[in-house]
Amino acid sequence: MPVQRYDIIMRTPLGLREGTMLVQWEGKLLSGTVSLLQHTEPFHGVIDEDGLCRITGRLVTLLRSIQYQATGWIDRERVRLSLHGAGSVFELSGAARREERP
Repeated sequence: MPVQRYDIIMRTPLGLREGTMLVQWEGKLLSGTVSLLQHTEPFHGVIDEDGLCRITGRLVTLLRSIQYQATGWIDRERVRLSLHGAGSVFELSGAARREERP
């Protein structure tokens, strides 16, 4: 099961928020975690052979928890998603993290 970690940025009404996203592929299924706003939350979804995906998950802020559905594109190098939840749309993008090797 391939795994990739991304350094991500999410655009919010209060500015840019940085975090990480860990994605695991198993055929057409995706799962993983999003670490953002000092919380790490799981997600799951589906992906096609072109990298188009649909995932569901939850973001936790200081004031509330937001269930979201996201659509976009993921490959081994980049991620770009639009998260829809609680009447808002958040744009998330990122690049694969280059793990340092000893």
